Amino acid sequence: MLVVDPAGGPLVDGRVGELARLLGPGDLLVVNDAATLPASLPGHAGAAPIELRLAGERPDGLWSAVLFGAGDWRTPTERRPAPAEVAPLSRLVFAGGLEATVLARDSAAPRLLTVGFDRAGAALWAALYRAGRAVQYAH
Repeated sequence: MLVVDPAGGPLVDGRVGELARLLGPGDLLVVNDAATLPASLPGHAGAAPIELRLAGERPDGLWSAVLFGAGDWRTPTERRPAPAEVAPLSRLVFAGGLEATVLARDSAAPRLLTVGFDRAGAALWAALYRAGRAVQYAH
């Protein structure tokens, strides 16, 4: 928990158990309960290793994503090899049996995909948390 002194004192790493001691009348308590989507999905397109980074879920339940070739976050993005060629209806396979079907590729930027997963709702979210990890960058 980050404690900020309004008088400009140092930032302090506090504990939730200290709230009663730290808060006074008129103080503001900000709580962030947001979770991080594990949007980096290592997997395979055929025999080729890939990473699919989810950009967001669309209103129709499909997902916008970016496809990367072999490597991981330790390799700067610009040094990653090109991903395997994927055509519409190609299957991407991830840990735990999660699969996605490529439904469209952007003609101007072929790494940009629209994908549909083999499950929906709570089953999809559980699979994403099992197969994915938070996006990280090598800088």
